[in-house]
Amino acid sequence: KLRTHHRRGAAGVHRACTCGCTEAIQAIFETREEVAKQEEVRGALEDMNFFVQRHVERIEQYQQFASDLIRVLQSTAGSEPLRMYCERLDAIAQQIPEECRVQRDNMKSLDHAADLTRRTLALTAQPSPDNLQAYMKLLDEWRAMGGAQDYVLARCHVIVRQLFQEAGSASIRDPRAGDMARSVRARCREVLRHPDGYEIWDNY
Repeated sequence: KLRTHHRRGAAGVHRACTCGCTEAIQAIFETREEVAKQEEVRGALEDMNFFVQRHVERIEQYQQFASDLIRVLQSTAGSEPLRMYCERLDAIAQQIPEECRVQRDNMKSLDHAADLTRRTLALTAQPSPDNLQAYMKLLDEWRAMGGAQDYVLARCHVIVRQLFQEAGSASIRDPRAGDMARSVRARCREVLRHPDGYEIWDNY
């Protein structure tokens, strides 16, 4: 079963991701109805914030998974029979914190999302010919943040899939790693369970 990062499901803004919500809000600003439809803008922003919060939580789950697994692999790597096996898997698992580190500035934070929300809503307080232009700048910020989060979430999923596959295939080459392989694959299976639709291979 897929988890959902959409607050209201079909009752909310279609595609309640940053792209979908900003597109819906853009249509309101383009017709200069942002004041009259302030509550619609607010609802879309609430949908988008819920989506961003769920994305951040899911990325944090992957980070915790990687941290726990890396700790186990590095402690087990001291045992010579499994050293090469654990080091191979550790190198793959390290990609998760590395992807998060590289994209940290682009993914921003929930505080940044709250600030974007405040600034977007402020444009609905009174009509102005400058509102659309001001909103389009905010749209770029929303989408840059959301796009980075989408990318990292997808990469985390791919990396865990790679770990799952490598743990099994490497244990075939070295049967001594059988117990470790089963443990690693169980961890992978658990974190991949019930992915969001924005992740890859949603039928895992």
